[in-house]
Amino acid sequence: MIGIGLGLTTLRGGSVFNPADLFGVGDNGAMFTVSPETCFTDTARTTAAGVGDPVAGLTDLSGGGNHGSQSVLAMRPVLRQSGALYYLEFDGAGDWMSVTTGGLLGETWSHVGGWNSTAGLRFFATSQSFQGAPRQGATTTEWYNSSGSFVSIAAAAESTDYVLTIEQASTVSLSGRANGVTGSTIIPADDSAAGSQGLAIGSQNTSVGTSGLSGKFWGGVWIDRALTADERAATEAYFADLAGVTL
Repeated sequence: MIGIGLGLTTLRGGSVFNPADLFGVGDNGAMFTVSPETCFTDTARTTAAGVGDPVAGLTDLSGGGNHGSQSVLAMRPVLRQSGALYYLEFDGAGDWMSVTTGGLLGETWSHVGGWNSTAGLRFFATSQSFQGAPRQGATTTEWYNSSGSFVSIAAAAESTDYVLTIEQASTVSLSGRANGVTGSTIIPADDSAAGSQGLAIGSQNTSVGTSGLSGKFWGGVWIDRALTADERAATEAYFADLAGVTL
């Protein structure tokens, strides 16, 4: 497959899939790819970032205008390049990007994205506390369950590039996958923000950077509905291309 920075993938056989097409009338969420075309050195997204630049603005490709931003220079991730691929590097010491503090995702939502982190830190946040933020463990991706513990939802080792899929069905079920392999389904912790959740990248809180990502973000999509099996497979393949991962 051939990945293109603005969010277009040509699948084997010539068909074209773009995760932005997941968003129909009434669907909310955000989609990000990482490249000099989508990353900017200012929050207004007028000055394109180059490799090695701190990124202040990240374009939402869903069409919803839910762009990522970080106004504080010291808290901005850095645009990096690996071969023909690009990623945002988060330092684990305060780097994070705000998308919105609420009103983005409901009780049912799906995420697919390319990630890499050291253990103990969060990839992204959907609410104002750790209950809505996936955590990297030594060998698994973890989520906070209804019994008050972080438990495995997918088998994925720390400090490795992989495609993470998380699907929450209301407040009664949350499941994970890593590189297209089905993990576990859990009952997630009750979250008072569920139903009007926000999004932050590289933090466990949507309003302040804390316990954030130390590693890479290759791009991802969040949408406030369930994915079909075909949509899930195509989206995982798409972000695997952007992260250089083989499913």
